[in-house]
Amino acid sequence: METLTSLLTAIPITIGGIFITWMGWRGGQGKLKRNTLMGVRNPTTLQSDAAWEAAHRAVAKPTMIGGIGATISGVIAAFIPIETGYIVVLVGAGWILAWVAGSLGIGTRAAEKAAAAEA
Repeated sequence: METLTSLLTAIPITIGGIFITWMGWRGGQGKLKRNTLMGVRNPTTLQSDAAWEAAHRAVAKPTMIGGIGATISGVIAAFIPIETGYIVVLVGAGWILAWVAGSLGIGTRAAEKAAAAEA
């Protein structure tokens, strides 16, 4: 039962980390098209494709660092005792939050520059 609990704790953070890493990579390659579901979505980034792409290229690296850290924490949590696993998952969640949320200002500034260049 403890193994199942460990996996149920570790799997979501691992999948989320992989998804965020993939999204950061796609954005950095200019392959994450403007949408209302995922990515840096604010009035500045949504105003044009150029602003959207500039923001996502700017935040690609920190987004991928956050995603990789969360993925690693999930994998580690799957193989350690559940009491410690919870802490590792929380650290992974904090890690991804810090990197992704911390890069939003960078993305917004890049989008503003791109929008100004278009005007």
